[in-house]
Amino acid sequence: MFAAASGNSCAPQVLIANGRYGKPAVLALFGAESAVLGARQQVTASAAAPPTGTQGRRHSTSTTKRGRTPDTDPKDDQRIYERWKKSGYFRHEDFARKENLPLRKVKNAIERHRKRVAGQRKKSAPDTSSSPC
Repeated sequence: MFAAASGNSCAPQVLIANGRYGKPAVLALFGAESAVLGARQQVTASAAAPPTGTQGRRHSTSTTKRGRTPDTDPKDDQRIYERWKKSGYFRHEDFARKENLPLRKVKNAIERHRKRVAGQRKKSAPDTSSSPC
């Protein structure tokens, strides 16, 4: 955009800038105007530079999972679910009494396991939305 000719500080500086309709415009600058021009060129150059560091990134480069770490064991939930299915009990209360476990722990473990299985099934299911019919 700008091209300034260098010279001593007393002589006027010549500035060649893009004028109207892309035609070059020649301007002569004296003293204080040349200092303003230098500051303006530095500001425009820094604004045009791409951001550095982590600014401007959309995705984090971290390899750790986001969110809270689970405080339950998925394998333990699966064991409780399979034992409940094999036990033949229809009510969670009866199974919890037989296994000598708290009712809340049994219900929560069975629900967590069901939701995990449903989520895995949903992720691994083939996409049928693009079928020709």
